[in-house]
Amino acid sequence: MVFQCFVIVFVLLNAVINASFVYRHDRSDRIRKRYYYIIEVGFTLLFNLECLIKILCYGFRNFLRRGIFKFEMILCIGSSLNAIKYFYDRNYFTYFQAFRLLRLIKASPILEDFVWKIFSPGKKLGGLVIFTITFVIIASAISLQLFYAVPNLDHFHTFPRAFMSMFQIITQEGWTDFVVEVLRATDDKLVPFVAVYFVAYHLFVTLIVLSLFVAVILDNLEMDEELKKVKQLRAREAVRNFAKDSTAPSLLSRF
Repeated sequence: MVFQCFVIVFVLLNAVINASFVYRHDRSDRIRKRYYYIIEVGFTLLFNLECLIKILCYGFRNFLRRGIFKFEMILCIGSSLNAIKYFYDRNYFTYFQAFRLLRLIKASPILEDFVWKIFSPGKKLGGLVIFTITFVIIASAISLQLFYAVPNLDHFHTFPRAFMSMFQIITQEGWTDFVVEVLRATDDKLVPFVAVYFVAYHLFVTLIVLSLFVAVILDNLEMDEELKKVKQLRAREAVRNFAKDSTAPSLLSRF
């Protein structure tokens, strides 16, 4: 427990130091980045040492049986590659450095239990993600066939660009500007139909698809509560049966 708290403190300290980095777009950036590189190498060695200690304590096979240890090992490998100066300057493996923040979930048992309740039944969420991606692919293919011949509209010239354009509507990041640009590029007679097409797509993905994600998460939480109630009922029945079994011999002995 003390070792775990010690590691979490260093994860939090590493996150605070990384968040304090400032780009001023002058010569001081190189000097400052050099110091941060030395600090990052120190944290990488520390977390690699932690991983090595756990392997020695649990054994390599037992270490790989736990998912959290596999995740920590992947972070150590990626962070070690990021510590190489060539990769550090080009930010190829910086994501592993940022993903250390996920380990802070272990700092709060309540937060860890909550995250586990939401994401542990991965079959439902995974199926919903596959459904969403499939729907976006179909919508992108339809949009590509409808708008690829529109001049001065680069969003639907290729399938990858069409996919990113339709995915942008799901994220609701500047989707109105995107739709206005499409409406300006299309024929005036077709503007109402194009507007209805994109508005219908937006309403579907926001009201139905995103609501499905919320419904699945709430269902996971309710299912966990129902399992708790079932366990409590079984425990009460076991106590009652034990009480009956323990009182029966005493009554027989009296007679």
